[in-house]
Amino acid sequence: MASKPTRTAGKREPRSGTSRNPLASIGEHVPPRVRRMAAVGTVFGVSVIVIGALAVLPTRTWMDQQNEREAVQTELDEVNADLEQLDAMLDLLETDAEIERRARENFDLVYPGEESYRILEKVED
Repeated sequence: MASKPTRTAGKREPRSGTSRNPLASIGEHVPPRVRRMAAVGTVFGVSVIVIGALAVLPTRTWMDQQNEREAVQTELDEVNADLEQLDAMLDLLETDAEIERRARENFDLVYPGEESYRILEKVED
């Protein structure tokens, strides 16, 4: 009695002339020109991405510096306005009339021969 060939479950024998990887044969049929164009396209795409990334970082830094510059300029304008106000006050304080007014008002000073009066508020009990 002749025995029948048995098949093992789950295992197939490869067909003759084919490899195990069905995608392995794809590269064999692509013409060299197409491969070259694909490589050039890939290099171009990667280059564009790299150049774009390198352009974005300095642009972002420049924009941040512009915002910081505007904030510092605003602060400088405020300080200059305060300085002008203080200079005007200093000019006023250097006059004899202002010195006399402040001496009378703050320290109750009077010239010899003058009398000084102070009105006191009524104290409630």
